Amino acid sequence: MEERAAFLDDIRYRLEQAQAVQKRVYDQHHRPVSFQVGDWALLRLRQRAAASLPRSTTGKLKPRYVGPYQVAELINEVAVRLQLPPGARLHDVFHVGVLKKFVGTPPAVPPLLPPLLHSVVVPAPARVTRARLARGVRQVLVEWQGEPPVSATWEDLDDLRARFPSFQLADELDFEAGRDVMCGRTYARRKRACDVRRAAERAGQALHGLASSG
Repeated sequence: MEERAAFLDDIRYRLEQAQAVQKRVYDQHHRPVSFQVGDWALLRLRQRAAASLPRSTTGKLKPRYVGPYQVAELINEVAVRLQLPPGARLHDVFHVGVLKKFVGTPPAVPPLLPPLLHSVVVPAPARVTRARLARGVRQVLVEWQGEPPVSATWEDLDDLRARFPSFQLADELDFEAGRDVMCGRTYARRKRACDVRRAAERAGQALHGLASSG
């Protein structure tokens, strides 16, 4: 029993030492940020990667800084109140861990917050590059603001218009099956194998008819 107790004490001691080392390393790299009233700060929000938000709410999240906004009040050592733009649908008290001091000349008018859904930044559409009919549903290929073209996603046209009513769509979008729109111009897709086969059959029938008549 004494050996068991000594063994457990040794494990407990080693665990406490390891936790102390981890805390010391963390504190060295995470120094608390202090703000004063009148300072300007960038606000870190989560941004959902470009995706069909109404159909998926589990998209990958990544940080994004917006602002800057002025510090209006110090709530305590770790919480401050920011002066957000009028009409901002976001609570104005934030932990200092999501703020970063702004260095430079502050703007004359604080920038508006990007579109938010449950405090998560919703990417805004930048442009539509293609259109298609998918099982009878009109869809467009959307490139998103702040995202590379490779992040473009196919969106249902009606859903996109409902979510972003102010976004202007080109009138020349062609939703004919088998055709796309790219940069405002239509181009034909490669014919499917069945179309090629039918064309070959028709050509064979025509040749057979000519041979028979001769």
